[in-house]
Amino acid sequence: MKRKYISALLTITLIVSLFFTGSAFAKGNAYGSWKNAQKITLDLPEGISWEAEDETAVTTDLKVSELEATDPAEDIASASEIVYQVDYDKALSLTDEVYQAVPAATVYNLRDILTKIKEAKASDAGKLVELSRMLNNIARTHRAELMKHPGAKRAVVLLTDFTVRLAYHHAKSNAVKLIVYRNTAQTYAALGCYLRAEGVLKLAAKISDYRSGIYNDLKNIFKKTGKKGLKLFIRGQQPDFKGAPPVIENGRTLIPLGVITKNLGAQIGWDPAERKVTIVNGDVNINLVIGNNNALINGKKVSLDVPPSIKNNRTMVPLRFIAQYLGAQVDWDEATQTITVE
Repeated sequence: MKRKYISALLTITLIVSLFFTGSAFAKGNAYGSWKNAQKITLDLPEGISWEAEDETAVTTDLKVSELEATDPAEDIASASEIVYQVDYDKALSLTDEVYQAVPAATVYNLRDILTKIKEAKASDAGKLVELSRMLNNIARTHRAELMKHPGAKRAVVLLTDFTVRLAYHHAKSNAVKLIVYRNTAQTYAALGCYLRAEGVLKLAAKISDYRSGIYNDLKNIFKKTGKKGLKLFIRGQQPDFKGAPPVIENGRTLIPLGVITKNLGAQIGWDPAERKVTIVNGDVNINLVIGNNNALINGKKVSLDVPPSIKNNRTMVPLRFIAQYLGAQVDWDEATQTITVE
């Protein structure tokens, strides 16, 4: 009887343990891509940690903010080369607008942090991270008050623009940049500035080693803004198709050969006489012939759903087929027409 009791107790303990472990695992993987992987792959400067970061995904419960039209930040929104604009006096005056509308926000000493960053000539990573955390906390904790005071909301958004630009140009560690981008993406989204949030998430994707959570946030934003058209990310990069955009044939996406091979580190060869393409990556050798539904993978014949073709003087190849044989994983999200290759 005693043995049965002990056995039952152990079983219950194990079940409870698995339940909590499973819950923690699910929670960690829901947004672990920002924190857990970077802890391993990137060293943070002394005194900076991931622990203050909220692992909740960006919010998309507001309408698109009018600030995206009246005060656009095209550099951040497009995630292109960030235009360097630093006006500390303007930034300091913006803090006053925030405090006048939201007195409780004075607990976050933005003015003091900005002054210290200015004195350090933007090189103090710890203060930069703290600035991004403060703005994130103000936006999410005092969102209702900010929505009632457009001037204060605008001030928080412009201060966030300022913070992104400082991180982009001055943070020496990618880990620091990722923390700042994480916080600023949440700040933007909490205030309905989804174009800015999209832009800063794209900046993060370019330098992160693990992008699952970033892609999830981007897809949520695409759904919110209704952004149309095919979106392709190859290991965090959005390729430049240079006048030869992807095409879909028989349910398969074809993209320029050079785009996929360049971003996955493969070498290509071209035989004009036989119209044959050779792709080499390590011990993988792929041979394709234009218009032919058969490919040779390390000498073995493999059928293609859609053959390679030439459009606008560019060789177009089936993305999923090539990517998978080059060791990459392809994911397609129908709702947002987003393809990710990792």
